[in-house]
Amino acid sequence: MAAPTAGSRIRIVIEDTVESTDSGTLRTTGGVYIESLGKPGTATVEVLEPGWQLGDIVHDGRDQLVRIDKGDGIHVWQRPNGYVTYDDETSLASLRVIRSATP
Repeated sequence: MAAPTAGSRIRIVIEDTVESTDSGTLRTTGGVYIESLGKPGTATVEVLEPGWQLGDIVHDGRDQLVRIDKGDGIHVWQRPNGYVTYDDETSLASLRVIRSATP
């Protein structure tokens, strides 16, 4: 079972989009917040579609964003002016895919 990442489609009891994950917690774009997923792989979370990948290009209604690694293993969105936008600083559910990094 793959671990959920930002942008992953998941199934628990609901189906939603992961907005952020951190230290055993999970927040979805639909407003669901789950604490204590436990050790990786112990929760019953089915990943239906993979999350955002490095190189994905989307539009958030204002700018075209590209998915990058900011150098420390943290994946973020970068705006044309170079400004970095974290997943919890935008509505991931409203992003329109321009080009997916993976076919």
